[in-house]
Amino acid sequence: DAITIDDDISGYFSDIIPYDIEYDLAISEFCLSEMDDDGIDKYYNKYIIASKQIYLMMNLHDETRKKKCINKIEKHFDIEVLDEFPVTDWPNYIIVGKKK
Repeated sequence: DAITIDDDISGYFSDIIPYDIEYDLAISEFCLSEMDDDGIDKYYNKYIIASKQIYLMMNLHDETRKKKCINKIEKHFDIEVLDEFPVTDWPNYIIVGKKK
């Protein structure tokens, strides 16, 4: 099951990471892609959008959800989608980018 932004771990981060500052770099090691669509939107709008640069290790394998997520990111960031290295048994990928 996908993690939603309302799960306990997300509430923990909501308490320690404020909305009103800009970050140099957001790193997500599969966190973003483990959420349902609503969770992705909320997490993106709270943490990713507040960052100047991103490094996102992703495992969204559903091509429709993957494209939707990449399209959202491309609205705010110049990105490059890279193959995971070293390669695992899954078709994971990495998204790196800088704010437009």
